[in-house]
Amino acid sequence: AGIDLMWGCMDESVISIAAALHTAYACPQTRYLDLDGSFDLSRDTAMGGFNLSDGYMHLLEAPGLGAKLAD
Repeated sequence: AGIDLMWGCMDESVISIAAALHTAYACPQTRYLDLDGSFDLSRDTAMGGFNLSDGYMHLLEAPGLGAKLAD
């Protein structure tokens, strides 16, 4: 429909951020991402899910969402 999409979040675990990131990258209308909610958590129950490099979020080559439960 020619509508650009922006994906956002609240304060959430890397598991839900990774799921949103996968969905956003699968959608050709995605133009903007604001998926930084996991950075606000003092402790997360998971780790991984994505890498942040030069201001860009990158999916991991790991299976599934690329997230693992934290020890």
